[in-house]
Amino acid sequence: MPIIFDYNLPYSTVHNRYSGGLQNEVDYRMQFIKYGKCNIEVPIKSIPRLLVEEVLNPFYLFQVNKVR
Repeated sequence: MPIIFDYNLPYSTVHNRYSGGLQNEVDYRMQFIKYGKCNIEVPIKSIPRLLVEEVLNPFYLFQVNKVR
């Protein structure tokens, strides 16, 4: 179900309406049913993989070379 938001509302109205968060368990459950779980999963890279992807990247090596 798409989320519909009225862009014509003034900031103060939006702030007053939505800044309080969810006040009780029933509201939380309804939001959970409506929108689902809100997770952002970030993969954790190993140190060797970070070394290869970030430090040895030719773009970064070019920048280090240019600074000298």
